Amino acid sequence: MKLEKKYLVKCYHDAAILQYQDLLIKQGYEIDNSRTDYFADFKVVHPDLVATKENKKIFYEFKIIGKKEFDLTHISNLKLEAANNGAELKMVFINPIVEKNIEFEELSTLLFNRIIQDGIPTELDTLSSHTRIKDVYAGEITNINITRDEISIGGEATISVSLQYGSDGDCNRDIGLEENDSFSMTYSLKMDHGFDISDFQYDIDTSSFYQ
Repeated sequence: MKLEKKYLVKCYHDAAILQYQDLLIKQGYEIDNSRTDYFADFKVVHPDLVATKENKKIFYEFKIIGKKEFDLTHISNLKLEAANNGAELKMVFINPIVEKNIEFEELSTLLFNRIIQDGIPTELDTLSSHTRIKDVYAGEITNINITRDEISIGGEATISVSLQYGSDGDCNRDIGLEENDSFSMTYSLKMDHGFDISDFQYDIDTSSFYQ
């Protein structure tokens, strides 16, 4: 499952708070991230993190760079309540890693053709009397390296198969059975810039078939 951007942003926000918390503890601060209620103009405000050491108190507020939602009223209230509590307000801006999108339109076809060329994988062939590969769908590319001489790719894919039990004649006489299934696959390959594959390794997970 690929995480959507809005969930990743939440993870970056929470991870930054945890990292600052650990850093401040090492510096001798006591930490309160329990969302303690403070009041500004009778509105409840919650700093993301409150750090205290001796007579020094700091309110921390964490914001994602580029996120459109930026509540200026909330920041003003935090400033007011920090002053009321003898605290300093510090803003921490987080710059999430930009996700790179890699598209390789021919990859599904390359995977399909190579598996057909190599023959039905044993782990699929043993699932039925006659196993046929219908298609291969390339999923996420987990790593890619491009040099002057070759392209190396690793990733995930889904392999779709037809599982036939009995001969073609049995199926025609309704005493055989044919059904479709699909399985996840991980792979790594090397190819030249003309897309001729020189090395291809893969692993197909058929555990779902036996469940």
